[in-house]
Amino acid sequence: YSRKGLALFNLQRFPEAKEAYDAGLKIDPDNDALKNGLQNVEAQLSNPLAQAFGPELLTRLALNPETAPLMNDPAKRAKVLAMQRAVQTDPNSMANFLGDPDMAKVFSVALGINLNIGGGNDHPPPPPEDQPMPQASTSASSAASAAPSAASPPSEPKKP
Repeated sequence: YSRKGLALFNLQRFPEAKEAYDAGLKIDPDNDALKNGLQNVEAQLSNPLAQAFGPELLTRLALNPETAPLMNDPAKRAKVLAMQRAVQTDPNSMANFLGDPDMAKVFSVALGINLNIGGGNDHPPPPPEDQPMPQASTSASSAASAAPSAASPPSEPKKP
């Protein structure tokens, strides 16, 4: 059970690893390897970043147009993998990678938020310029001419 739990843990299949360690502890409750393995799994399960940076992250990065080039470059892919392992182990290590614009993109995809950290040329598009209003149709313009003009003062109601 300890080997199965460890294999599942290394595959980042944490719920299944927990089941394996629990099953082993039912048979041998004093087994230190099973106890330590279970502690490691529970630490991963309680770490929200461990799940965001799980095995499916690499697929999401490869499919995302912003991060796909990172996954095609062997050096950058290795950096992504190192960062992934570091954040899964210690969520506080995230701060070590945020200064790198490439890693900020990875965090954006992993967490589902836009982190425009590290500068770059990623500026939001300028707001659209004011466009002139299209001319109203003839039926609308005749209705507008029947309405009092905003420039002329309202007439006083007639008294009986």
